[in-house]
Amino acid sequence: MLALMKTFKVYSHQWYGYEAVKQGVSWPGFFFGFIWAMVKKLQRTAAGLFMAFAVILIIDSIADTIHSTLLSLVAAGCYLALCLAAALKGNEWRSKNLETRGYILIDTIRATSPPEAIARVAGEKNQP
Repeated sequence: MLALMKTFKVYSHQWYGYEAVKQGVSWPGFFFGFIWAMVKKLQRTAAGLFMAFAVILIIDSIADTIHSTLLSLVAAGCYLALCLAAALKGNEWRSKNLETRGYILIDTIRATSPPEAIARVAGEKNQP
């Protein structure tokens, strides 16, 4: 099977090792939102996404209570916009968070997976 090459930014931290961040769309960010953000140690982002989802849920509940199709459509549009924001900006948020936590950008590399990107960068670093 043909493996698709993706572009990764590989970061290094003196105590925590390497992290690879795929460039482009974050599908886990789209589908899992604040849960994805928590797993990736983006606590503030996760809190913001959670609060926004909660507000949208409240708006949708109000729309159901007053039988407003328009308000339901607005809530659905807001939900989609929030999911798209997490998908389109998620990997950028993650890169900035790693830099804030002391990680240093080592290289931008094409690979099929994050472990392969890390292995290639770590291998280059250890060669004379």
